[in-house]
Amino acid sequence: MKVFAINGSPRDKHNTAKMLDAFLAGVKSADDSAEVKRIDLYKYSYKGCTECFGCKVKDSANYGKCCYKDDITEILTEVSLADVIVFGSPVYFGGITGNLMCFLERLFYPFTAFKKDSERVIAPRKIKTVFLHTMNISEEMAKMAGYEQSLSGVHRWLH
Repeated sequence: MKVFAINGSPRDKHNTAKMLDAFLAGVKSADDSAEVKRIDLYKYSYKGCTECFGCKVKDSANYGKCCYKDDITEILTEVSLADVIVFGSPVYFGGITGNLMCFLERLFYPFTAFKKDSERVIAPRKIKTVFLHTMNISEEMAKMAGYEQSLSGVHRWLH
């Protein structure tokens, strides 16, 4: 089993990173043979989807894969082969970090199709996903701020 933890926080030794590490440690304790890896997105230079449609050219080598080349090209390929991906992000202005959003665009946009009356997802298989959010407020305050609703958009794409 391959499990990746994607750290969307700019800090690689604080709350989000610690939660992701604890998740990976739990995986290893349950299955010592599992391959686990944390990826800290802020160490890489990349941008979000440019909507070049290179991933949409049917029967091409890039069909269903982001064809833009930058620091995360290999990471996208590696992560797309995962059995489980856990995403972690602090909540900034009611949402995930910009770096994580750009990563998600690049990872999942190639798996969508623009077809009428057919499947909108062309992913080769389902990948189990988990989302961990960190913030410096209580759960009650997060509900009052509407974070559950503001974060629901990105959650829908992960299920």
